[in-house]
Amino acid sequence: MNKVSLPFPHSSIDSVGASLSMACAIHCMAVPFLIAILPFWGMGFLVAEGFGQGIVFCSVFLATGSLCWGFKLHGKWRGMVALVSGAIMIFAGHLLVDETYEMPLSVVGAACLAAAHLMNRQLCNRCVRCQAQGEAT
Repeated sequence: MNKVSLPFPHSSIDSVGASLSMACAIHCMAVPFLIAILPFWGMGFLVAEGFGQGIVFCSVFLATGSLCWGFKLHGKWRGMVALVSGAIMIFAGHLLVDETYEMPLSVVGAACLAAAHLMNRQLCNRCVRCQAQGEAT
């Protein structure tokens, strides 16, 4: 079996993923307040639906890749449970529920994704194989 190595530490992916997930949560909370102001500053794209969907897609995509990689290395389910829970909440918030519940579900889902990345990073810091590969920070 060929071993795939990354040109950068796996923990860096989790750091970026956690940051992106938190940016998603902040974006969801801030849009209702900034929707009237940002277009006047020429930053209306930040409150556009496509921008929010892009953040969601990137967050879930990055979390899925990183946590599947981490699960393959560590075999621990807790990060995967947080990933699936967060993704379900985000997608339910955007697709299945009334606008009243969209923001709370999306924010909690994004926080679950960030927590999953942090759990994955913690597992990598404790992992002998990751430390041997120089991936833990």
